[in-house]
Amino acid sequence: MPSRVDSHLLVLPENALAFTAVETLSETPHSKNAQIAFIYGPSGVGKTQLAQHFLQRVRSADRRPTVMFKHAAEFIDEFVEAAQANNIPQFQQSFAAIHCLVIEDFQAFEGSPESQQQLLAQVDRIIARGGQILFTSRKSPGELKNSNEKLVNRCIGGVCAAIPLPSLSSRKQLLAHFASVEMIPLPDAAAELLAVELSVSPRELRAAIIQVEAAARLGGCRIDTPFVRNYLQHEAKRPDLGLSDITRAVARQFDISVSRLRSRSRNQESALARQCAMYLARELTEKRLEEIGRYFGNRDHATVVYACRRIKSRALESAEIRRHITQILQTLNTSASPNC
Repeated sequence: MPSRVDSHLLVLPENALAFTAVETLSETPHSKNAQIAFIYGPSGVGKTQLAQHFLQRVRSADRRPTVMFKHAAEFIDEFVEAAQANNIPQFQQSFAAIHCLVIEDFQAFEGSPESQQQLLAQVDRIIARGGQILFTSRKSPGELKNSNEKLVNRCIGGVCAAIPLPSLSSRKQLLAHFASVEMIPLPDAAAELLAVELSVSPRELRAAIIQVEAAARLGGCRIDTPFVRNYLQHEAKRPDLGLSDITRAVARQFDISVSRLRSRSRNQESALARQCAMYLARELTEKRLEEIGRYFGNRDHATVVYACRRIKSRALESAEIRRHITQILQTLNTSASPNC
């Protein structure tokens, strides 16, 4: 049986080891447990959720440690800026009081030897003062190329846990979970069909069920097996989305121009729309962070990371943000919406 930790995190056989590693890591420092956990797997399998669960655990503890949460690209950018400004000591000092360090997308360090050396120094200092470190990555430590051998050894010396794509059984449980959380009426037979046909990540399953609900609502249809079958047939024919497709859909949703969305304007409405566009570009395309940033006003990848994190966080709390995202997905899928 799956274990539901909260309304958004479901523990299944695929992520059970990673979940245990994160739980163990969050326990009191100076224990005999490993001080580093390295969680890896393809996009969308729930690595960020586990990182957020870890942070929630350590922040709720009585000791309330000093925490730092960064994307690897942010770390690299900040170090490069410090090096260019001859201000590396101040960069290093920013880690002086950190006891819990979480870095996502560790694979971004590939090919950045100076940044890796800096990270290694901070890892050793945090471990020496009894702290905890959590890395998430799309690659295992052994798959990382052009990486500092000592840094890789630190990772391997901790707890490494892979999260593979979910099995058929887990996909069924995930669909039922997402339907419950999103309050979408999904019959068992329809869920079974989706689970069989979509051998994808949990994130993609959630997106699929939201799109199914949006298509059904748009057409005034009831979600049942024939509807889902017809939807899947149309969905399979949908061309890959590009940045321009997403930008037009977001601009229409927020009633602003495409040029304004792609500009460097920082007014509140433009900023929210642009963050949604960056988030959807990250979720729905294979574009790199740098490409997305350049497309939206020549921004750097750290800005894209912040936008994605911001929308993910706000979507958990704001019904309005969820409505925007759902309606944009609906717009993007309209041309593939099946008939009842």
